[in-house]
Amino acid sequence: MGFKDERLIYCCPVCQDGFGVYGRSLKCTNNHSYDIAKEGYVNLLLANQKRSLQPGDNQTMVRHRRQFFDTGLYEPLSDKINEMVADLANQSGPNKRLDLLDSGCGEGYFLHRLGAFFVEGKRPSSLHGIDISKFAIKAAAKRDKLVNWAVASSYDLPILPDSMDVVLNVMAPFDPAEFGRVLKGNGRVLRVTPGPEHLFSLRQHIYPNPEKHPLPSNELAGFTFCDSQRVQFVRHLQNEQIQSLFVMTPYSWNASAETREKIMSLPELNITVDFVLTLFQKASSSNLPL
Repeated sequence: MGFKDERLIYCCPVCQDGFGVYGRSLKCTNNHSYDIAKEGYVNLLLANQKRSLQPGDNQTMVRHRRQFFDTGLYEPLSDKINEMVADLANQSGPNKRLDLLDSGCGEGYFLHRLGAFFVEGKRPSSLHGIDISKFAIKAAAKRDKLVNWAVASSYDLPILPDSMDVVLNVMAPFDPAEFGRVLKGNGRVLRVTPGPEHLFSLRQHIYPNPEKHPLPSNELAGFTFCDSQRVQFVRHLQNEQIQSLFVMTPYSWNASAETREKIMSLPELNITVDFVLTLFQKASSSNLPL
């Protein structure tokens, strides 16, 4: 797919004008230019949108995410995402192109598998992935050349208004107003959030009295609730998989040296993977509160 004028839905983060493709650069009519990296992604994150020198997942976290996801341990979740997105595509008609944005895509595991699923089913699609981590997007672009990858903030999406059919959001920060802006009139948001049992056995090794995650709300500002489905499965992890899972999660960020050593030395662990997939539809302006 790559960056092509006829499918380019990214816009200039400075002036919000649409892009044209000029060789190895994206350029708007105001002459703001962004180079396409050799790996095939573009960096659209402005300096004033950063809260640190290298925001988002660092190189170590990205490496562990890739290692963990490549074991296939989260395939049931990925399969459910594919199934729900395919249902949305089928509702629009078998030959209509689906424009989808994965906001906070990380190293691209879920979007990569969704793209392969669409190719196998010969479903036309235009897939876009953004993440604030340059390391994550670089890893995603190295593996998958069919997706338009960009470094960008989910709070300032460099996406043209009314251009997306679906926004996918897997455990990532987001702004519902931005989702509403970039979605078409009947666009959908598919949110994936941790369920109550998610990784509870791991958290018991980290916190003295861990609380279970609450079920996600069925309310989202500017959207109408459509459906909610839950995915649960148990996995038996060996030491190396436990290490990757721990390092790739926020649990490792503030863990003490003692806790980290304890987790990294666990020989094996049974975990429950528990996610809730919630589907919302963009509310029409006539249904929004005054």
